[in-house]
Amino acid sequence: MFRHLASKVRVRACLMALALAMPGVAHADPQPPLQLNSRYGERIPVARRAGCPITIVELTDLRRAPETMGMIDGVRAVSGPADHAAWLHSVAENGLRVRGFTPTIALAGAEGAVPDEPADSSAFNIHLKLRSVWLTTYGLNRTGSVVLEMSASRGTQNHTEFYRGEIIMADHSGTRGEFSDLLDRTVAEALNAMADDLALMCAEAS
Repeated sequence: MFRHLASKVRVRACLMALALAMPGVAHADPQPPLQLNSRYGERIPVARRAGCPITIVELTDLRRAPETMGMIDGVRAVSGPADHAAWLHSVAENGLRVRGFTPTIALAGAEGAVPDEPADSSAFNIHLKLRSVWLTTYGLNRTGSVVLEMSASRGTQNHTEFYRGEIIMADHSGTRGEFSDLLDRTVAEALNAMADDLALMCAEAS
């Protein structure tokens, strides 16, 4: 009994000595948020559709905390790009242009406001809303999820749909580059589905 008690005392003494010798380990400051790249970019080749002119008249982030895009290992936040409006602008314009469309951004006033009159009556008017984004780690993987809502209209044509992107990739070192890559690929998956629907509307209008 006394031998067992003495062993416990020695273990506790060793742990206390370790904490005193390395106070930075015992009271480590939390890591700063991981901030993602400021522009959306294509990570893999994209199929071009037989697109048409579109006018983006609304571009809105409906999330409650736009500055947050995820969490790494449950302890480190993933922050959105410093210029969030520019990032969302690049998703809409660059993402749809490379997929075969001719986008024009025509927002009135502040971000997300809708002009009273369409900028181009011959183009589809697009209302694009970011519903959710979440990047995180799960085991040895990093996972991404995004939901975009698009409403498109021209004349008697009207279409509203939600488009989801979901990606699971191996997590190597949890760097800014890896999570920016994850965000871009996840958004691209949602844009691909959106572009398929838009291409069908363009074909019907021609």
